[in-house]
Amino acid sequence: MMKKLSPSEPLVNILLTIDVPPNIPTTKIERFLRVEYGFKTRFLTPYTLEARINKPMEKYRDLLSIIERILNSIPRDVRICIDHWISLKNCLCRKSSKIMGDRIMCIEELGGKSIYIYCNTRKGYSTIRFFKQKPLAQIDPLQIPRSAFIYCGEINEVKEYLKEIYRNIEIINDILSKPTDTILP
Repeated sequence: MMKKLSPSEPLVNILLTIDVPPNIPTTKIERFLRVEYGFKTRFLTPYTLEARINKPMEKYRDLLSIIERILNSIPRDVRICIDHWISLKNCLCRKSSKIMGDRIMCIEELGGKSIYIYCNTRKGYSTIRFFKQKPLAQIDPLQIPRSAFIYCGEINEVKEYLKEIYRNIEIINDILSKPTDTILP
């Protein structure tokens, strides 16, 4: 059963894409993620697995701890891509927004980070995504490829990138913990 987004409960979402060498049983990794940690999983190919999980914002430390335990438990020869975003009710777009019907998209500087914000005013939610590296030039929020947010690497590289994910979530958590009238200047 899909968990519905509660307006009062921002969610941290993590998507792992795991490429497994042919000599390692992909089904064991899939079962481990699904049974042990409650991931929603699906096979993209016989050797590629996608696993998704979300937790309320106040449990983001627990979520990142789970990801670290997983990285310590799965075989070293796999390659992992990780994507993370925050779903919430507030639209944090302040300036230079692109509007398409009931959708608003923008790139904002928050806490020294460039972030992409997508707001759906009809459905009443927004998502905040973090660039894996700061864009070098002004970019159009309508033309951003999904790959701009996904980090791929070996297990140790992804473990190191978890520190960046932690900082990203902290920035948004700090902003959301302020009174509502001070979120947007």
